[in-house]
Amino acid sequence: MKDKIIKYTQYIFYFPIAILIFLFIRLISKFFLVRFNFLPTARIGHMAIETELYLSEKKSKYFDIFASHKIIANKYLLKLIKKKINLIPSKLMFFLILLNNKFGNKKHFINLTPRSASGDRDINNILDKTHANLTFSKDDLIKGEDFLKKYSIRKYNYVCLHIRDEQYLSKTFPEDKNLNRHSHRNCTPKNYLKAVQFLIDNNITVIKMGQKNSQQLDIKNTRYIEYAHSSNVSPFLDIFLPAHCKFFLSSCSGLDFVAKIFRRPILFTNQIPIGSSVLSSSKDMLIMKKYFSLNENKYLNINEIFSRNLELIKNGNEYKKLGVDVIENNSMEILNSTKDMIKFLDHRLIEDPLEIRFKEILTKNLKTKSLYNLWHNELRSRISPSYLNLNNKIYF
Repeated sequence: MKDKIIKYTQYIFYFPIAILIFLFIRLISKFFLVRFNFLPTARIGHMAIETELYLSEKKSKYFDIFASHKIIANKYLLKLIKKKINLIPSKLMFFLILLNNKFGNKKHFINLTPRSASGDRDINNILDKTHANLTFSKDDLIKGEDFLKKYSIRKYNYVCLHIRDEQYLSKTFPEDKNLNRHSHRNCTPKNYLKAVQFLIDNNITVIKMGQKNSQQLDIKNTRYIEYAHSSNVSPFLDIFLPAHCKFFLSSCSGLDFVAKIFRRPILFTNQIPIGSSVLSSSKDMLIMKKYFSLNENKYLNINEIFSRNLELIKNGNEYKKLGVDVIENNSMEILNSTKDMIKFLDHRLIEDPLEIRFKEILTKNLKTKSLYNLWHNELRSRISPSYLNLNNKIYF
């Protein structure tokens, strides 16, 4: 009862304020455009990348106002974002949008990434052309470096690892009874063991990120840190660590986009679907999950994936209905792509002819279906040469 009283009191307080603000916005709209919307704060990947893309492409001729959703994936990230944008209470934004839908104009509604099909793709390759918009304070930098010193680590000399599972979504969105639609994106943690051991053997510390209830890797070494299961976990370190890593070894989880907004290199593994692969940055490299036809008992090449309209399916249940099994990257693929990434960062990895051919075939198929400009601009990222050579007979 008390919560309901507080809720209605807030509505009574904010509604007249929203009316006054809305009337003022409409009054000046012919001379100066004010735009507004909620930030996508519920998922850390969208919260990070969509805000950064907006800030990197922001046009000064507009005055933009935002509010956070009820769910905030990372409060420290929101703290950094607040330094760069105008933020108002979410209930006030609710009424502004309600009024605009009834009496206003679509021009007041701001889409953070209007050209991107899903909102989280850098189709203008803008992140390669700009510097990070979000910055850490001196005190926070010292705080983060103090954590690294406890493990004898220096900035940019460790790898962040995140292996996607359903624990995050099931914990954050317990009311969603259809989370199994994301199951095709999950990965087997043990497949990353060889890659982690390779990094350790090369004196590179690996910090495993994620939720406390995620599966641990059975590695006993001072250069391996199960941060996700430690007492050090905090919203601050969840942002600081990806922002200062050598590179982020990712299973395409959303947290990797925190590294991306701070312009850190990423090795994307287990990328799916192929049509929306993250290929926009020259700092990144990726390998993909493979498509296996259960009816034909064979792997599908790029042309077959597109001809069967599988290139943008994001619901795991749809693959099952179509008789397609999504095959995750095995330990050798992940290990060899990690070796490629180290060579790439050391400027010792020349572009392989198979990479050029792969991108040509992918581009042709995307353009044939008029999908290219919705998801991509320049395909700048590297495709692991080792991965393509291992799967040459599948893709080509």
